[in-house]
Amino acid sequence: LRPTTLHIDPGDQAEWGQRAFQTTTKNFYIEPNWILSKPNHPPLTILYYKANYFLYRQLSLRLNQSKFFLKKLRIINENSNYYKFTDSLDKIDSAENPFPRGYLLTLKLIPIISDILIAIIIFNIAQKKSKKPLVYPSLFLFMPFSWYISSLWGQTDQLSFLFLILSFICINKKSTLSIVLFYLSVAIKPTSITITPLFLFLLHKNKTKISSFINGILISLLINFITFKPFYITNIFDFTFNQLLPRLADRPPRLSTNIYNFWHIFSLNNPVSSQIKILFLSATSWSILIFCLINLFVFTKIKKVNLKTILISLFIISFSSCFFLTNMLDRYAFTSIVSGLIILIYYPNALSYWLIIASIFSLNIYRLWWFPQSFHFLKEVLTFKKYIIGIPFCLINLFCFTQILKRLPFIKGSCPKDWGVLTKKIPHFREGFSKYKLFVDNVFLVSFNNSKRDFSLLKIKTFNIKLDFFAFFKINSTSKFRNMNQSFNTSFEFN
Repeated sequence: LRPTTLHIDPGDQAEWGQRAFQTTTKNFYIEPNWILSKPNHPPLTILYYKANYFLYRQLSLRLNQSKFFLKKLRIINENSNYYKFTDSLDKIDSAENPFPRGYLLTLKLIPIISDILIAIIIFNIAQKKSKKPLVYPSLFLFMPFSWYISSLWGQTDQLSFLFLILSFICINKKSTLSIVLFYLSVAIKPTSITITPLFLFLLHKNKTKISSFINGILISLLINFITFKPFYITNIFDFTFNQLLPRLADRPPRLSTNIYNFWHIFSLNNPVSSQIKILFLSATSWSILIFCLINLFVFTKIKKVNLKTILISLFIISFSSCFFLTNMLDRYAFTSIVSGLIILIYYPNALSYWLIIASIFSLNIYRLWWFPQSFHFLKEVLTFKKYIIGIPFCLINLFCFTQILKRLPFIKGSCPKDWGVLTKKIPHFREGFSKYKLFVDNVFLVSFNNSKRDFSLLKIKTFNIKLDFFAFFKINSTSKFRNMNQSFNTSFEFN
């Protein structure tokens, strides 16, 4: 995979981290003199780059000490590969990236580790639900989009997603920790902020305690204060609204920026403004309206907060945000691609459509950097007639997204339509239809005794597990209950 390949972006990160380490961070965001570009990442991310520079200095020191120690023992000499390798780490990479090569490579270390940790999380979920749990982390690790962004590009999308997925996993049992993890995800990559309405709704739906919610907010505010403090002189509010936010939003409003989404159909590779009017409204207004409607639709479908519904809703909202909102970048689709992979654990029949979306995403992130440069044919195809191939890619993305949704009971009711299907899935019902007991709405007990042709409905008080789906009970016999159809549209599960 050639992990020593360097994109221009780590050069920006290296400059910000080195400047933060060597000089003061006061007025960091209004400083006009920069070698490559002005900082447009949040304070926590700048401190992360600063920590990377410190890590590089420590690694360089230890490697050089080991080099001279081994040379003294005559294990290596100046012509040895190890000697040359340690020397190369402290050399300036290039005129485009005027920083030590070792420092630029160190910036990739945490994203690569984040890749591995995400794969472990995927494996842990798959281990409980799939007979082949290694398939899913392997798809993540070896599909181009993951290692291309981390080990080649050196971006921090994986680190942000790691905190994001952990926050959603912790919603049920550790809501305070979940809030803090979600804040860290947004503080590293503000693009996660589009998931905020869903996150807040899940907290509400899960009936999070007020005390847990307040504790999570207070801890997040404390972390925010600690990370902001090195950057301002007067007060935190002046810094946030007059220095930080203008810098983070310092980008021309575009319909689409190198991402195969809905708005890319109209702009292709042209810098079209997102303020363009469409039926008396700007494209930005239309995108926000569509995104809000999708959020409301997902909220109405969430009946119970469990890991499956959390992951499905995360996939739908994250995909919708990068596909329908304006001013999106290619890497913003990372959350939707990985969350889509995780829901394949529950619904593997959607694998083929996910593979298509993931492949288009891989081509999408390749399209701007064009590395490896030896893929001349691929570049010619993607740039043919002013990037016209982007239109079918956008439509294919939308088609595959809808096909995945059709396979989710979360969207379309998926249930056994007769007793035969029901009995295949529930071992208790295989015993000759002797007696059935169902907990319905946690209020009623339905009992059917086949031998006595007895059907009774008894009111009880019990609170057991619940499972959302429709159950259609078809009862056909020669008794007075013949052709009787009893339907339940409710929420229940078998114990």
